[in-house]
Amino acid sequence: MTTYIISHKYGDSSIGALRDLLNTAVRATSGIDRGYAPLLDDPFDIHVILSTLSFEASKHHVKRFQRFMWAQINKVDDHLAGLETSDRAKLGELTKQLQVISQNADSHLASADVCIITAKGIRDAHARLSPRSGNPFTHQQVRDSIDYVVKSMKKQKLWFLNYKNRKDSTMSLVYNLVTQQDAANNIELAADMKQDSTSMSAIATLTMAFLPGTFTASVLGAGVLTSDIGPGIHASSVWWIWLVVSVPLTLFVMICWWWYKQKKNQVGVAQTAPSESRPPVRRANSSTSFFGKSRSFSLGGFSFSGRP
Repeated sequence: MTTYIISHKYGDSSIGALRDLLNTAVRATSGIDRGYAPLLDDPFDIHVILSTLSFEASKHHVKRFQRFMWAQINKVDDHLAGLETSDRAKLGELTKQLQVISQNADSHLASADVCIITAKGIRDAHARLSPRSGNPFTHQQVRDSIDYVVKSMKKQKLWFLNYKNRKDSTMSLVYNLVTQQDAANNIELAADMKQDSTSMSAIATLTMAFLPGTFTASVLGAGVLTSDIGPGIHASSVWWIWLVVSVPLTLFVMICWWWYKQKKNQVGVAQTAPSESRPPVRRANSSTSFFGKSRSFSLGGFSFSGRP
């Protein structure tokens, strides 16, 4: 008598399909031979059925992954073709989604490796433990089914490697688009700064042209020099008041400007200080998946889990 112990999560679709398959086979052969157990001619029949069911269930998650990946790649192609404006926020969101694709591709690759190793283990165990007597056709059917699962998972792994390479090229394209947009913004900013510099030069030129005349008019208008006393130009008796007030006030303004420049330079140096002096901030690693919760399923009597 062969006893099977299958470890699985609650509500596993592969286990439910296996149960329905065996119940259907038992009902179909109930009138033929009561002692006959359908689909169990070989001790590894349950392993083979579970392996095939798990592989078929993985196709659904592969299709979801493909739809999500191509949706993001098509968005990048629209940006490249000019159908959408190259907004930096949109490109940043695309970068996040491509990173999600990379994480899920790695998860699928790990699951495929586990499936291949498990299926090969079942195949090797069947080769060692299968009885030499019995129906050779049944034993060959089990071997062929396991070989089918192994080859199919290898092909699926190759597809995911191709998807990951496509993601890498798309990520590089998004990076180039962002770089080109930054370069265009820098060129526009440089043009605006040049225009501002031209305006400031014009203002400085006008200031230098009118400043001597303004200074002379201010001195003469203050009454420091006068010609009302007699012939010629005479200095006022209170001319020193203008000198005592204007010189200290000018020095005070220059000192305030120098102090402001020193404080501004100190703030700039503090902001650009190396980050080694700051304590490192530890952050918990987090990953995002568009598939939601992780999915664990059984393969040939062995259980493993992975993000679908």
